[in-house]
Amino acid sequence: MIILKRFKSYILFLLSLIINNYCIYAVNLSSVKEIRKLSNYSEIINIEVERIIFREDSKAMRKNGVVYINNEINPFTGVIVGRTYGNNISSIYFYRNGKNNGLGIEYYKNGVPDSKKIYKDDIPIMIIDYYQNGKIKQKFDSNNEGRGVLTLLYPETDNISAKISVKLNFEIKGQVKYINHGETTVYEKNGKTWGILNYKDNKMYGLPQKLFKNGQLKYEYVAASEKGGSDFDAMKYFKEYFDNSDRLKLDCDEQSKGRWHCREYSKNGQLKNEFTSPTFALQIKRDNSYWTNVFLGIWNILIP
Repeated sequence: MIILKRFKSYILFLLSLIINNYCIYAVNLSSVKEIRKLSNYSEIINIEVERIIFREDSKAMRKNGVVYINNEINPFTGVIVGRTYGNNISSIYFYRNGKNNGLGIEYYKNGVPDSKKIYKDDIPIMIIDYYQNGKIKQKFDSNNEGRGVLTLLYPETDNISAKISVKLNFEIKGQVKYINHGETTVYEKNGKTWGILNYKDNKMYGLPQKLFKNGQLKYEYVAASEKGGSDFDAMKYFKEYFDNSDRLKLDCDEQSKGRWHCREYSKNGQLKNEFTSPTFALQIKRDNSYWTNVFLGIWNILIP
């Protein structure tokens, strides 16, 4: 798979960078006997590092964002291995000059990777999260410091279910949280576009949103979620298109709070009806099961 090939190329590049510039190696990861229990044992066994320590024995701590080992004055360079499941390994992290650089792996209890990360000075530039059966759940690729694209996959087919523009949030120590910020594209299992949503700091309010049917634009509106409604309430404008067509069926503009002016068209583009209504958006949701089902499907992907 392309994702795994790119991840392996990242690892090889960063390890070669460390080898050529930063360390004189003395220890091989194979010296940690518990590593033999890991499902990715063959990928990491021959990696050599300057030093290996165990998290529970080292009393490693961060000072001003830099990792030191207790009673040592120099920032730590090497590998810290976690063993929180008895004698089973829970994590392996590479450090250079006191910061995460290169590979970082978290493990499930069965020895399968939970996540693999590539760091540059404590900032993740790639993250792959896995299901416990070893299949990829999602992948983050950085395109700038602290920002990037989060790709979600359907577990049954490995097809892409969503591509989400995100910011990284490090407020919770030891955790990476994603904040939706920018464009999100959601795909049906057959690969057709299902929705193009826009976010700012996890909120859709005031931003244009698009929903599709059979890969063709069906609805277009501005989300009014912070006006006391939900993310699929509209404000400013609302447009509906005929199925499998780029012709407008309904074109509405918000005249004032709760008051809309709408133009209804026939399939040949002729104006069919024109009316003012305070309740048209509620009417569409009540009478149109497709509208509701699209949102339920999209939310099941974005908020599993």
